[in-house]
Amino acid sequence: MNLPVLLLPLFMWYKWVNFVLLPVISVYNCIHVKAAYTRIKQRQLRLRRSRPLGTNAALFLLFGITW
Repeated sequence: MNLPVLLLPLFMWYKWVNFVLLPVISVYNCIHVKAAYTRIKQRQLRLRRSRPLGTNAALFLLFGITW
């Protein structure tokens, strides 16, 4: 068996991951982070205290965990 025949399934899997899985993951991350951001903003409004550092840390953690 030659090498290109063996590499073809890997290449097809990579293309599938690249064009199908990555956009789905990025859209899910976008929705997830936006929901978390609005939740944090609502909590800030309830507390009547602005904490931009906490918001940035929470968003950074979410990106780090889900990415």
